[in-house]
Amino acid sequence: MKRLVAAAIACGFAGPVALAQDVLSPPADAAVARPPPASAAPSAGSAAGVPPRPLATAPDAHQRGGWYIGFGLGGGGGSARIGNESYSFRDLLGRSGSTVAINLRVGATVTPKLLVGFDGGAVGDIATGPSESFQLNYYDVGAMFFPWGHGAFARAAVGRSVFSINTDGPVLYGKGTYGGWNAIGGIGYAFWLGKAFNLTLNLDYQAHFFSDTGAIDVSRGNAWSAWLGFDWY
Repeated sequence: MKRLVAAAIACGFAGPVALAQDVLSPPADAAVARPPPASAAPSAGSAAGVPPRPLATAPDAHQRGGWYIGFGLGGGGGSARIGNESYSFRDLLGRSGSTVAINLRVGATVTPKLLVGFDGGAVGDIATGPSESFQLNYYDVGAMFFPWGHGAFARAAVGRSVFSINTDGPVLYGKGTYGGWNAIGGIGYAFWLGKAFNLTLNLDYQAHFFSDTGAIDVSRGNAWSAWLGFDWY
């Protein structure tokens, strides 16, 4: 009798437990939802449909503008061929003196490596009196080429020459002005000292050819100059 009662009690509890398990347990073939992995979470920009912002690059602090201007001051020397003889500038005046070189250039920046414009200047003696002087002027179209975009550069120019001389020295006596043409070649180096300012070192050689004749038969002239330039790009 006790056994029958225990079996009945056991059956009474087993039924509800089994029923609860059937209700709470999902079917074998049902899909179980899982949270997406953390790496799959979309960013705020892509979720809003906005493309990511590109990284900003700093502008080049050393970049030339569309034009340039500069001037220079230094020293030099040279010679002139008169008749069949060649005389240095000091020989022409018969005294020691200081030969000064000046330059002015202005133009356009064609490319980041090439500048083209007016290139003018003079080589003359500043230690002479009012009755003794000479001055060799050039009025050229010139170009500056920077192979690496900055620093070292090469310079070339061609154009009009004017040679003025007035002397009563031991070599010559007389005065005159002679016109012709010239070709100039040079090298240099530019130091950036600001966003647009350059300090340049320049070394030039000039060849001048004169066709005019006068009291003094000047046919050719040669000059060299070394000068410091102040350029704005």
